[in-house]
Amino acid sequence: MSTDLQFHTMEEAMLALKAFKHPVDFFVGDEEYFRTPEGDIVSRSETLPIPYKEQPLSMAALKQSAESVHNFNGTPLDIWSQEALATGCDCADGSDYIGKRLEVESIYIHRIEIDGEDGEMVECYRTVLLTINEPLPIGFVSDGVAKGAFNLLQTLGQNRFDPAVSVRISSKKTSKGHRFYSLGPWVDN
Repeated sequence: MSTDLQFHTMEEAMLALKAFKHPVDFFVGDEEYFRTPEGDIVSRSETLPIPYKEQPLSMAALKQSAESVHNFNGTPLDIWSQEALATGCDCADGSDYIGKRLEVESIYIHRIEIDGEDGEMVECYRTVLLTINEPLPIGFVSDGVAKGAFNLLQTLGQNRFDPAVSVRISSKKTSKGHRFYSLGPWVDN
């Protein structure tokens, strides 16, 4: 499940990417490219892997990496403390916050493995929201929440949100009885 863009020609890609102000991964045919924060186009096959902090934010980058994606900032000790909080045992269950207004200051997304329905280990995304209106970090194991969080980070950048962003977690039941979660903006009625 990638948020990468697909184009038939480089000209088509260049025209479409003019509207984007942030780094972005995209494909022209089977070749993967990314646009750097400076606007340069780089072929992934012609580059060595680059450290995460310089890497464009994308679902593909997280899939290729053992790293996390977050918008923590501060000293190295501050960042370590926030990561420890997000990955610790004291996260609240995200399902308790469906439909509630959450004032998100920071996001932490990482890959985890869980037991699947057939007993096999399944790789998935865990998203943790650090808010200003709830005492504990709030954790979700949901591709829908991870994609919404990625979109928010791509739009607002990789620094702590100041002011905090009002979001809402929604839930729907699929035709097969599974739950689907998504993260979107809070809308006052």
